[in-house]
Amino acid sequence: MNSISELLQQAINVANDEIFATDQKISECHQLLSDLYSKRDNLQELHDSLSSQLHSFDVQFAHAPSQLEFTDSERRNTLLPGMSQQSEGLSLKEMVMHALNLIGTGAEVQRVIDYITHMFDVTPQRTSVSPTLSRLKQEGLVTLEDDLWRITLKGRNWVIMHGRS
Repeated sequence: MNSISELLQQAINVANDEIFATDQKISECHQLLSDLYSKRDNLQELHDSLSSQLHSFDVQFAHAPSQLEFTDSERRNTLLPGMSQQSEGLSLKEMVMHALNLIGTGAEVQRVIDYITHMFDVTPQRTSVSPTLSRLKQEGLVTLEDDLWRITLKGRNWVIMHGRS
């Protein structure tokens, strides 16, 4: 009986050691999880702060007076190879997409019109540009947020695929 009792006691001791080791690992995992949650919260705060600052910058930039004055050499430097300085052969859709791609941060309709005017030497009517932007939005090529039109990743790919910018 002593040997059964000793064997049982050894098994109990081994089980207690395993339970203790498991409890330590669980405690370490809880600490690690707590650290990860803390880091995630810090990153979320940083993300929110940066997003707010970026949004504020975008709004200020988009509402800045559109005083775009390009010289002919600046126009040539902005256009990529294969793109004519003139609007000849370009659709309004292409001009709008190119303008939004160059602007990058988003713009109000008037700013898009100003870019088109200075880049392509043509002044489209707002009554033509606004519906074009709406159609582009339906196609997923641009978005509208806080009165700012922005080109999407799909839109940038469209511009690349159409070889205009």
